[in-house]
Amino acid sequence: FNISFVWDRRLRGNRMSETEKLLLFALAGLRCALRLSAVDKVVHAVAVSPVAKAPEIVLGLVNIQGRIIPVVNIRGLLRLPEREMTPDDRIIIARTSRRPVAIHVDSVSGVGACRQEDIIAPDELYPGIELLEGVTKLPDGILYIYNLDLFLSAENDAAISQLLRGEGVLSI
Repeated sequence: FNISFVWDRRLRGNRMSETEKLLLFALAGLRCALRLSAVDKVVHAVAVSPVAKAPEIVLGLVNIQGRIIPVVNIRGLLRLPEREMTPDDRIIIARTSRRPVAIHVDSVSGVGACRQEDIIAPDELYPGIELLEGVTKLPDGILYIYNLDLFLSAENDAAISQLLRGEGVLSI
């Protein structure tokens, strides 16, 4: 990936164009991103503890510095091929509006930014596209920008809350 801040004098005089900071990662050959404001940290792959009766969206739980966090099955949601986690993989710890979540990705390439006006809304591409917040062009391809809040339906969020209460993680 090679996305950087963009200087645009035509739109903003001598100021930098409004940019969106993104965490860039790879998933099954796709170039993907999350808004950096939703990301807490990136860690090396750790063991994911499977949980009986977990909703399909949850691969299991991870313990990150004493915090028990559900691992969301992003590959399943995006209909990408499943694969085993390797030591070279990464886990992104991020926040939805309701809870922290972890997602297993192939690699993280860093932080970049793109101009807000260069992000194409999914409905402009094809009406009804779910989970995708937008896309932007790269010199050699496409960057898919995701919003984790779109990954968790109210039903899935309730199931995760129930799962965590059952595991003694939440005290509600």
